[in-house]
Amino acid sequence: MGGIRATLTGALIALAVGGMPEARAEVSDAPALSVDFKTGVAAEDAPGAATGTARSDLRFGVIRSTKGSSVEASLGAWVEAGGRAKGGLDHLRLSYARTTRQSTLTAHLRVEEATLSSEASLIDPVTGDFVTVVDPGRRRAMQAALSLRTGIGERVEFNLDLRRGATRYIGTVSPSYNDSDSWSAAVTAKLRVSPVAHLRGEFGVHDERTLDGLDSQRRVGFGRVELGYDLNPVTSFSVGVGHSWIDQSGAAGLVDRRGTTLVAGVTREHRRGHVGLRYARTVESSGTRDLIEVSARLEQPRGELNGSLGYTRTAQHSGPIAALTYRHEMARGRIHLSAARRFATSGTGSPRAVSETRLRLDREVTARGTIRIEAGYQAVDAAPTGGAAVSRASVALTYDHRLTRDWSLEGGLRHLATRRAGQSGSRRNTIFVTLSRSFMSR
Repeated sequence: MGGIRATLTGALIALAVGGMPEARAEVSDAPALSVDFKTGVAAEDAPGAATGTARSDLRFGVIRSTKGSSVEASLGAWVEAGGRAKGGLDHLRLSYARTTRQSTLTAHLRVEEATLSSEASLIDPVTGDFVTVVDPGRRRAMQAALSLRTGIGERVEFNLDLRRGATRYIGTVSPSYNDSDSWSAAVTAKLRVSPVAHLRGEFGVHDERTLDGLDSQRRVGFGRVELGYDLNPVTSFSVGVGHSWIDQSGAAGLVDRRGTTLVAGVTREHRRGHVGLRYARTVESSGTRDLIEVSARLEQPRGELNGSLGYTRTAQHSGPIAALTYRHEMARGRIHLSAARRFATSGTGSPRAVSETRLRLDREVTARGTIRIEAGYQAVDAAPTGGAAVSRASVALTYDHRLTRDWSLEGGLRHLATRRAGQSGSRRNTIFVTLSRSFMSR
């Protein structure tokens, strides 16, 4: 946390000394205060045990803004009663933004906590590893960031992004969770050569140290130059070349990686969206990856359709990839559908084929009541490295009734089923009821 405080202090000093052109003084609006309260009970039927919990969440937020700047703060906490009473911080967020005609400056500090067992994915979003057990622990993620952008609309544009982070685990049982510290810096410069052409240069470094007893460290760096050119008012072309490197130390089996990166693409806009073709060569923990894909977006009167189809290859595996998202607004509801197949690589370089499908349907059944149906399926196949296939299916039905303008009552049920090759599957059923209130005042 010392590094985070230092980074945030530096950001505030930069603001104090006027590191960018001043915005015109404006009379501040009165700060807006928001309060969100939620309390509820849940009964869960899991393999070998049935549990019941009662939980309450409380969040306070304040926003104050002028024509050229804004300050936001939010604090959330929770308390839970079940087998034993417990509680803690949900989040703490502070942010500052300052804008002028040609520059923007933003700074934020975030501390967020989440229960690991609430993760819906089979692959941990931070470690990249399989989620093989229901871990009762919590993850606390901390980040301080400073971002500066100048020269907006000018011939030369400059971007600077600095970040410092830390991750801490509390009460975990899985040995794959280790505390870590990280920092990153990225610089981008864009030169408009002519009305139809520009040059972009980027350089960045990300460093992460894992506190696992082995002092594992992973540093990723990149540098690249890209040329963009407008062939005509609706067609643009870009090509870039660069170099990336990954230095790893600590755990056995980690290999340093270095290589040339390439990117080339063409995009054509049309009245209701665009189509594009892209090729990219990147450097990952598993080695060099080549990717070629075609993508398209189609805007509809009450929705949008996005899709891509491609092929990816590394020294360890190759195969097709695809993604599709569909969103549609109905007279009394909305529907959102997504499906994807991709290859994910963990920090140790292990590749995995991941297939995902998600559906969400919201339907107003009365003037105050809404039914929400959610369903999802995810499958992970680690066969290229000898791992076992794992799949997870979930479905949830929720009814939300608005009691008054501020109060609402929600109830429903969730079903989760997980299966791992060579093992018996597990199922979990949950029934829940929550009462919540949200309001804002000045």
